[in-house]
Amino acid sequence: MGEDDGHPGNADRDTRRNSREDEIAGGNIMRRHIAIKPGIRLIPPRAEQTRRLFMKQVLQRMAEYNGKSADALLAIIEKAPADLRTKDVGLFYKSIDGTVEHMAWAFALWLKRFSGFGSYPCLAAGGMLSRPLEEIGAEIKSDSVKATALLREANALIEQFVNELPVVEFERRVSYRGNDGKVLERTMWHAIFHVLNHGTHHRGEISAVLDQNGIANDCSGFSLYIH
Repeated sequence: MGEDDGHPGNADRDTRRNSREDEIAGGNIMRRHIAIKPGIRLIPPRAEQTRRLFMKQVLQRMAEYNGKSADALLAIIEKAPADLRTKDVGLFYKSIDGTVEHMAWAFALWLKRFSGFGSYPCLAAGGMLSRPLEEIGAEIKSDSVKATALLREANALIEQFVNELPVVEFERRVSYRGNDGKVLERTMWHAIFHVLNHGTHHRGEISAVLDQNGIANDCSGFSLYIH
């Protein structure tokens, strides 16, 4: 049920709870009126810090899982028949190789965006981040070896980024231009979660193709890679 669930006793109970605070002092209960706007929760500083640390730990484990599960899947893909990897099997990016190519390019795109949100040592100019995105895309196009290498590099870099990012940064509002040129604004941790979830989505697509062709794979289980 939602916050307004229609229960007749809820309104009175919430009014009493929000209109006074019981405070025990010297064995006596003192009541003092406090003003709390409906829907507003007061979170103690220590609890807020704990919440942020938990958020970071979740994203750290997700980034670790992203890298390990991708490595496992890429190792299977590398051994798969070449004609299967390049075959148009109806995926959004047509083939297995086309999907890996897209994943590598998309991760590079997002790492470049992250590097523009602040000064982060691990995202300092160097490697893929020092090159124009168009150049990266042209280099990996129809080259599965280079696309695979780029994806592995990008996965390692985003894991390092999440590990090094200060906890206060996760709730920053950041802005960037979408592919259509429009300026978008997001919360940092939402953007990171989006990228990691994006990888899970495409690995699932590839896994289904491998299943359909009798190639053993089991790269989706979070608990298999994170203990």
